[in-house]
Amino acid sequence: MLIEYNDQITINENTILKLKTMDSLSTAIMLMIVGMGTVFIILLFVIYFSKLIIIMVNKIAPEEINGDNNHPRADDIIPPRVMNIISQAVTKAAPGSKINNIKKL
Repeated sequence: MLIEYNDQITINENTILKLKTMDSLSTAIMLMIVGMGTVFIILLFVIYFSKLIIIMVNKIAPEEINGDNNHPRADDIIPPRVMNIISQAVTKAAPGSKINNIKKL
């Protein structure tokens, strides 16, 4: 198929195919930009909404501070047998070293 306009412009099937391809490509790029923009906006919404929730929860129910940290709890006490094992392991791994304090984390 060959179309001629006043001997100035000639359009053949290859030109029409290229125009269709360029139109498809521009549509694809536009959809990609719109999609990425939408995802970006939604992610911003999620970030700021979660920050707002964190602020609200911290104001409504703040973390309790236990002021009685000086006294060891029953769970924090390390049995003498375990202290002995740790001491022997450190002595064997690093001869001449001395253990000053063992604390349960």
